[in-house]
Amino acid sequence: MLFRSGESQVLRLSRNQVIQIIEPHLDSLYRIGAVPFQRYQAEYPNREIHLPRTRACILWDLMVTQARLEFRGIRGTQILDPPSGITLLILEDQIAVRFKKLDEDSLPRNYPTEAAKDWHRGEDLPGIPSSLQRLSMGYRLNRLQAAVENVLISNTLAGRLLYDIILEAPADGAILFDRNRSDSEGIDTQRQQPQRRVRIRPSEEQAEM
Repeated sequence: MLFRSGESQVLRLSRNQVIQIIEPHLDSLYRIGAVPFQRYQAEYPNREIHLPRTRACILWDLMVTQARLEFRGIRGTQILDPPSGITLLILEDQIAVRFKKLDEDSLPRNYPTEAAKDWHRGEDLPGIPSSLQRLSMGYRLNRLQAAVENVLISNTLAGRLLYDIILEAPADGAILFDRNRSDSEGIDTQRQQPQRRVRIRPSEEQAEM
């Protein structure tokens, strides 16, 4: 596999290899992207006074919380809290996923801190193994900012989208706040295991590996 200068960190795995690794976890990943906005609407009062930055911070906290719930005790996965402050989901010791709100171009929306710049450039960061494929996973709201339109995973380089993978909602329609809560708490925890599909939108020829 050939890389341009500075891209070896960004394209360590092919797109198909990434899909194979995330495929067993698609329902959980979808809930990490979709459940936080549902919780925000259902549980947080006075939302009309929240600035966009306030809402984004709350949703990020809820995404990290949901990730801890979804992947607690799941073999081959871990939540990593490195000194850089970028909480990550590690899958099969091959992929590092961070959680972000994504814009209409599937790019992370955040203040460009030095840590964020280093992440995008594939530079080494304290506590983050350099061998991992770095991806961003998040949600995209609809035009009215009233519902989650897409949950997706994207691979970017220096503000440029290489490809994104749009996750389909669970086929049974069940979106649970907490996968560990029981039926006695009023939530249906039965989940089928239907075949999953993802939609892929490459934006660069090099993503067609």
